[in-house]
Order: sequence, then C-alpha cells, then structure tokens
Amino acid sequence: MNIRAGLVEEIYWDSGHWIFLDIGFSEKQKTCGLCIGNGDPVNVRFDEMKVSVAEAIKGSSRPSNLVIEAPLSVAFTASGNPTGRAVEVQRGKNPRYWYLQGGAVVMVAAQYLIRHLLQEASITPVRGVCVV
Repeated sequence: MNIRAGLVEEIYWDSGHWIFLDIGFSEKQKTCGLCIGNGDPVNVRFDEMKVSVAEAIKGSSRPSNLVIEAPLSVAFTASGNPTGRAVEVQRGKNPRYWYLQGGAVVMVAAQYLIRHLLQEASITPVRGVCVV
C-alpha cells in the first residue's frame, strides 16, 4: 500500500481519481460526507465510508487523490505539548484548536480510516491532501 502526501503540481482534476471526505465519527449517525469522482455527495456512517473509500481506490487504475477535511497537520511546543496555530484563530470567535473537542475526534477518525486503507492489500497508490 502506498499512501503519501500529494504534491502541489498534482492538484488538478485529471491527475488521478478524486475522493472528497468530510469525516465524522459517530456510532449511529451518518456523519461522513463523501463524494467520489463526479458522483453525487452522500452522507454515510463511518463504517460505510471506510468500505466505500477502499472500494473506490481498489477500482481505480490511476492513483487516488484523497482529500480529508480534518486537522491532520498538527503543531507542538518545544517541550512536546500541543499548541494552536494562527490559522485556527478567527477574529471575534473562540479559537478552534486542532487538539480540542471536534478536532481531536475527526483526527482519530481519519487515523482509523488510514489504518484501514493500509491493511487493504490491493489498493492502488493514494495521494493525500489535507484541508484544515
């Protein structure tokens, strides 16, 4: 299995098979928004999303571009503690730091998806693109 970060020059529509995911993590609710290629976006449960993403990647003859809306980039202090980034602070609003509340939940969900994909033996290369 080949998962790597996508490069700027690879971010164009014809560079591969595109999968867009607004990841959620719930026991019973359809909290994942998923759009594969030119298909219509759908809301699915986490377990359904994992299967759909893996099948879409397996069914593609080209590399897949997986866009996950989740805080997969992180920042730490010099002593190793999580810290916020300027992009997470909006004027007049409480900061939405990557390591708090929903941010931590979707990061865990994304890691479980990536682990699932790594365990799939017949998946074509995947280029990841993170949107914070």
